[in-house]
Amino acid sequence: MLPLRIYGIAGVIRGGDEARPERRNFLQKTTGHDPRELARRSIQRYMELCDVPAVRFDRRELASLFADHAVWQGVGDDNAAKFGRVVGPRAIVEMLERYLPPHDHFRLNMHLLDRGTMVISDGKIEGDWTMMRLSTYGGGRSDLTASRLRVEFELHEGRALISLYQPLRIWQQEIGDEVVDQMFGAFSGSTQTSGDRHGMGIP
Repeated sequence: MLPLRIYGIAGVIRGGDEARPERRNFLQKTTGHDPRELARRSIQRYMELCDVPAVRFDRRELASLFADHAVWQGVGDDNAAKFGRVVGPRAIVEMLERYLPPHDHFRLNMHLLDRGTMVISDGKIEGDWTMMRLSTYGGGRSDLTASRLRVEFELHEGRALISLYQPLRIWQQEIGDEVVDQMFGAFSGSTQTSGDRHGMGIP
């Protein structure tokens, strides 16, 4: 297998944040924070909680990232068939937990986002990101997946709550252990091999 060159995902920028300055300033004054930063915090925390292994998984915190009427909906033939349309924080968390420990679906699952773009309109934040996911499954197979994310947020009590989450898978490639080792080291700053990670409880 050819070596895989690792590019800085955070450096991939597609456009910029868009909002009428007066609208952004109004929202910043009413919330006390830049609404774009609130949205970034929410999506980043969502990814951290869905990583396997997670530093600290908290079911209630994961649910708290979503608005009461939130929709999590797979887009595209593959994701629509696999995930369908799930409504409400409780149902969304129950769906996600099927892929999280103690279930053994993933041994390793790491999410990486680009900078993304955001549009602010009528008290909502609409964001688009490209996500790369490095996964090793319970059976030992590993792959790298690229998806486009469409995420909408609503501002509530100084937080940006996810009201719509739509992932569209655009590319997936099975990879070998040597590529997993290379990517894990590049993203984590570690030089550990797959054998070392087993000793840490990280397959």
